[in-house]
Amino acid sequence: MSNQVWVCGEVLIDLIPDGTERKAVVGGGPANTAKALAKLGIDTQFIDGISTDKYGQMALKQLHKDGVRLDFVRFSDKPTCLAIVSLNKQGGASYEFVIEGTVANKPSLLHIGTLVTAIEPAATVLFEWAKEVAKVSPVVFDPNIRPAVMSDRAEYVKQVERWV
Repeated sequence: MSNQVWVCGEVLIDLIPDGTERKAVVGGGPANTAKALAKLGIDTQFIDGISTDKYGQMALKQLHKDGVRLDFVRFSDKPTCLAIVSLNKQGGASYEFVIEGTVANKPSLLHIGTLVTAIEPAATVLFEWAKEVAKVSPVVFDPNIRPAVMSDRAEYVKQVERWV
C-alpha cells in the first residue's frame, strides 16, 4: 500500500480582520488538509483549480512550500474564491463566501469515464459524486468498454448501465 493521499476540493483565501485591515490567509478545508498531511511527510496531491490571480499565486506558493504536490492542479484566470471573516464581540467567526464567477465555481461540463467508473470501490463513489455534479452541469460518460478488465460480464454491464 502506498503512502499517498489525494485531496480534492477548494483552496481559497480567508480575509481575516486585523485591526482596521484584513489579512489574507491561504485556507479552505481541503487545502488545509493537504498542507497538514504533507507536513507530516505524507506524499500528498492536491486536486482542484487554482487561479492565476495574486491570491492564487499566494496559495500556490504556500502549498508548494508546505510540500503539497500539484501535478493535478488546473490553472484558471477566474478569481480565487474568498471567505470574508467577521468576528463578533466574543471572538466567534462568521463567514461570507465569494464563490460565484470564481475558479471554485461549477464546471461547464464534467467528462468522466473508462475503468474507474466500473471498478469498485471507486465506481460507486464517482457515480454518486457525478450525480451531484449533474444537478448543476452536464456530465459526459465515456465507458471505453474493455472486456479484459472485468471477467464478470454481467457485473461489467451493470456498472456501465447505471451511468446511462
